[in-house]
Amino acid sequence: MKKIFFLAIYIACTSYIMSQDITVTFSATGESTTVDEVKATNLTSEESVTLPGNESLTLTESTTGINELTGDIGISVTPNPYENIAQVRFSNTKDQQVALRLTSVTGKVILSRNDKLPAGTHQFRVSADMPGLYILSVVSGNNVKSIKLIQNKGGNSMLKHSELQLSSKSTNTLKSENAYTLAYTTGDIISYEIKSGDNVTVVNETPTESKNVEASIVTCKDYDGTNYKVVKTGTQTWMAENLRSAHYPNGEAIPLVTDDAAWANLADNNTSDAHCVCGSGEYGALYTYAAAIADNWERDNKDMQGICPDGWHLPSDDEWTTLTDYIGGETIAGGKLKETGTTHWLAPNTGATNSSGFNALPGGMRDYGTGAFKFSGEMGFFWCTYETTEVANKRILYYNRVNVNDFDDAKSLGLSIRCIKD
Repeated sequence: MKKIFFLAIYIACTSYIMSQDITVTFSATGESTTVDEVKATNLTSEESVTLPGNESLTLTESTTGINELTGDIGISVTPNPYENIAQVRFSNTKDQQVALRLTSVTGKVILSRNDKLPAGTHQFRVSADMPGLYILSVVSGNNVKSIKLIQNKGGNSMLKHSELQLSSKSTNTLKSENAYTLAYTTGDIISYEIKSGDNVTVVNETPTESKNVEASIVTCKDYDGTNYKVVKTGTQTWMAENLRSAHYPNGEAIPLVTDDAAWANLADNNTSDAHCVCGSGEYGALYTYAAAIADNWERDNKDMQGICPDGWHLPSDDEWTTLTDYIGGETIAGGKLKETGTTHWLAPNTGATNSSGFNALPGGMRDYGTGAFKFSGEMGFFWCTYETTEVANKRILYYNRVNVNDFDDAKSLGLSIRCIKD
């Protein structure tokens, strides 16, 4: 077994990690042409970086190749191979942001850090949990310098700055004053939250080449002053967060019902307006159908604004269908709509990619029979405007399925709301 392991290390050492770096810049159109800030998140690894809007982002990809490692990369490692801790040294000639990243031969990020380092020669102690072949990269701006590390024994995960020799001169210069980098593997979805003033537009994509990402800036602001993130999918623009307004667009307060029995006594009609907040409010608010259509002040049967901010409206059944059709149909759309990971969704959050940028959350519901909160973290329920006398239509997403369902149900349920732009 030991011979096989070292043979694998020997074969791996004949190849080297080739980086296909992608440079992304950002611009805005619509209500504003200014980009103030961008938060970029790899939805697969859940790593993120925030950068000023006038800076570029470098997406760094690692893939195995068959080229020999050649050239002066400006990094020294001693010893190499090593037992379980190596000393890595490199130099820079000025104060600058530097990212260090330890990856496996498959490109998986094992350890990473991002520091503002002064001019001088820096030494880091590096160790991974398991023995194997690793790639250590030092990144600043568009400049990436990498070296192979061979670790023979398991250790304690470590990427620690251990020494600095101050110097005004150096033969190895890292180029950029600021380094904004994010690791990715081919096929990963990168989510950009592009901020302009108080407005945030979400753009999700799978990067393949250097490009400029342009965001259409749109205001979605409720009476309470909350600005909601938005996302464009096809010809539609949706809220990328659940509504949490406590007032209708005309300023009237929506009745807040906290008592379970009081909620259970609400009628299945268009006039029993009520809302509530489940837990800390991270899933937004839940509303009866009457509150959703804002019937107690003025229901606009033409534009169906309902509870939504000015310029937005409660989506119809057809508009929900347009959304799910655009991303592949109801049988798979749930995975493309759901927020990734298990921060808000229960495991396994089946098939969640959030490739649409919709960022659907599982607010659950408030039961019409008992007034109890149900299914928070498990399911997301969203009102749409199709209705009969006592029931209205809703869309449902699940933690353990990739499809989207639509059902008619009691109007006194408490459900989430996503508004769509007029």
